[in-house]
Amino acid sequence: MPSINVVRKSLVLWALGAFSLVQAATLRIDNPDGGLGAAKVRDNHVLVGLVGDTVVLGPGDHELQIDAPRDHTLVIALRVDGEQVTLVDARTAPGNCGPSFETTWDAPKLAARATTAGAAKKARQERADAAVAPGPDAARRGTTLLVSTPKFGAPSDRGACALPSMLSCTKQFTTVSVDSVPPGGEIWVAGERTSVKTRGLLSVPFCPGYDKTKSLLVRMPGRVTCLRDVPMSEGGRVDVRCDLPLPP
Repeated sequence: MPSINVVRKSLVLWALGAFSLVQAATLRIDNPDGGLGAAKVRDNHVLVGLVGDTVVLGPGDHELQIDAPRDHTLVIALRVDGEQVTLVDARTAPGNCGPSFETTWDAPKLAARATTAGAAKKARQERADAAVAPGPDAARRGTTLLVSTPKFGAPSDRGACALPSMLSCTKQFTTVSVDSVPPGGEIWVAGERTSVKTRGLLSVPFCPGYDKTKSLLVRMPGRVTCLRDVPMSEGGRVDVRCDLPLPP
């Protein structure tokens, strides 16, 4: 039987996710020309999904970083107000120590996405089959971010180099149990994919005094991703539950 602390942590993680989704926007990141592949998408340097995924963005300002060819990054600034998403700025940035190229890049665009009757019916049927009611993770009307692949010309001089941050510590571990509806979602911790899928159990290493939380992403192709900040504690255990709804 789980301890009271584990139950409390599970309820807090679920409640935080529910609260954020009530005020959040769903955004699909689409690359129509296919040149970006399944590139990583980060929000303020935290992995939130891959190109092609539908992600949840809370209210406020966001800076998406999308991996691009030639070790470049697409940087897209967005502002979210309820379900309204506004494009603020967009630029390309060269990688650390890498050359900068003459770059031609069509500005990204936002397109409204209305829920179709067929998609809504499919989502209702899936919930009925799973014998669950629509939860706080139920996706609503969303927006698509259309991102093109940049074209590169001649390289310039080598870019500036930032020294890597070296942290030495005695690792401790937190046990994290991750479940999702539906099951079978990929589990990513701190931006890296693990070999475990939901429902699964992870032993997550961390540096005491430095890593207070770790980002945990659950994703499944064709589903809205689920992102949680998981508290780290020596010998602790946290239960995480995610709903992975169909996108609107």
